[in-house]
Parts: sequence; C-alpha cells; structure tokens
Amino acid sequence: MAYLAPFIVYAGSLVLHLLLPATIKDGYACSFETRQPLQYRLNGLRVLVSFLGFFAVYLLLLGPTKGFWGEVFAANGLGLVISAFYAFRANPDQKFFGLRCLARDTADSK
Repeated sequence: MAYLAPFIVYAGSLVLHLLLPATIKDGYACSFETRQPLQYRLNGLRVLVSFLGFFAVYLLLLGPTKGFWGEVFAANGLGLVISAFYAFRANPDQKFFGLRCLARDTADSK
C-alpha cells in the first residue's frame, strides 16, 4: 500500500486542481507557434489548503498508520524519479532545443 499512496496523492491533487475555481492570467512566456502569451490557471493555494485539510482529517481519524513513513518515502522517491525523467529527457534534435523561450519583452514576440 505504501507505493500506491503517491499515486493517490497525485491523483487527488489533480482532481482538486481541476475542480476548484481558478484565476486565469496571461503569462510572461509566449507560444512559439502563435506568438501569444501563454495562459496560466492559478489555484495552487486553494489546492494546497484543501489537500492539507484532507490530510489533517486523515491523520485525525486514522493516525499515522504502520506504513505511514513508507508512504512518505515512496512519495518523495517517486517525485525525484519523475523530476529527473523530465529534466534529462531533452532531445538535442528537437526543433526548439536550446532556444530562449519567447517572452513579451523580446523583439520576436511582437
């Protein structure tokens, strides 16, 4: 069960991110294809507070169970593995590899 817990946590945070209301803002970076600012969906604080509330209720009702620390270490390990995967998967043959991301203040983005 300890190795299933990170997936439950990630799935729960994804569901909260999709269900809770968010503020849509134009970002600083621009799209390479459309040259328009990318939009950001901001509701991270709501998701964090809601998730911590669920976690507090879980701990109050069940207490730290036998596999609690295994779940914590499994979640951290899975997070590190996924982060390393995305950080080191860059392909030098990609079309935009090594280019500076377009931003509103660059001449290309006008």
